[in-house]
Formats: sequence, structure tokens, C-alpha cells
Amino acid sequence: SKRVLLEVDVPADLPAVELDPEQVGIVLGNLVSNAIRHSHEGGRVILAARDEGAERIFSVRDEGSGISPQHLPRIFERHFSGGDPATLKGRHGLGLAIAKEIALRHGGDLEVRSTLGQGSTFQLRLPRRAQPHARPIAEDAT
Repeated sequence: SKRVLLEVDVPADLPAVELDPEQVGIVLGNLVSNAIRHSHEGGRVILAARDEGAERIFSVRDEGSGISPQHLPRIFERHFSGGDPATLKGRHGLGLAIAKEIALRHGGDLEVRSTLGQGSTFQLRLPRRAQPHARPIAEDAT
């Protein structure tokens, strides 16, 4: 309804990796849906993937409202829903906390860079090979 363009920037020769597609799908789905929700009408969201050393790097960038510097330190906390209450109606502030937890449990990380009024970039870093210590996210967190 907002006519947001979703661009995918993934090299055709990017090799397959040993990642849990369901868990990675949860993270990327959350990041893309947030990016679209916070984009301006007619905006653009870019989903990219690349390899860097032993890691697969996924990024989701939008040209939307951005995140206030005062909210950035808390953005991955459970139940934190900083921002305009009108755009947060029906939201519980769990998506980014779950996404961060999934990344950490798989030996990776989830970070954000944002400029208020210009947009945000979320970067998911995961090892390209499954980690022996990785374990499924707790049932109560989903």
C-alpha cells in the first residue's frame, strides 16, 4: 500500500552456506517488514548479502524515518518500542530482540546504524558454517 520498492542485491555466484533457513528467515523477515513499515511512501528498501571472511553478511537498508539517537542503545531490548505511538499500534517490541537473540545463538551478531530522517541499515553477521554451540531459540521468545 505504500509502494515501497524492495531491491535485492545478492551476487549470482554467492555460494550456499550452512545456515538454518527458518531462523535466518525470521530475522530477515522482521528486518524487511520493519524497513517497509518505517519507509516513506514510494521509498526503497535494499536487502543485500555478501561474504566477508568466514561470515555471511546480510544487510537491510531503508530510506525511511531513521531511529532517534536516544533510542539506538535500547533498540534490541525486549518490549522497547521507541517512536511514534501511531506507527506502533499493535506492536509488542519483540521482533528486534528476537532477531538479535537468534543472531547471537548462531554465533553472529545484529547491529544497526541509523540517521534520523534518512533511514537505517541493519547488518546481520553469521558464520557461514553451522556452529557446534548454536542452539535453537527458546520457545518463550518466539
